[in-house]
Amino acid sequence: MLALGLILLVVAALVVLGVVFGAEPTPISFDAGVVTIETTPLVVFLVGGATLLVVVLGLGLIRVGMRRAAEHRRTRKELDRVHAREDRAVAPDEGRHAADQPVTEGDRTAPATSAGRRDADPGDPRPHV
Repeated sequence: MLALGLILLVVAALVVLGVVFGAEPTPISFDAGVVTIETTPLVVFLVGGATLLVVVLGLGLIRVGMRRAAEHRRTRKELDRVHAREDRAVAPDEGRHAADQPVTEGDRTAPATSAGRRDADPGDPRPHV
């Protein structure tokens, strides 16, 4: 692959040198309907090179942006996994409110529910026990 890349670079350099030093100054006309543009082959070649440069830069920026987005997604997934692992590792009695503890009335025991609690956080994804 390295050899092929070097051969292509040498061929491209020879083409550039051939166009720059061997181009005849005969004008070329481009007819765009209303406007006719006259230019030399060297200018057409340079405009094509500039266009290629803009395309390569655009593709490079897209590539960098996609890599950053993928890295951001990977980081976010890892943080979500760590957060979920930490939530599972919390002991069952930790974080319970007094209203969540069983209520005793005489000889009858009934678990408290969080449905009527005003201090329950509706945005908390963990189930209230």
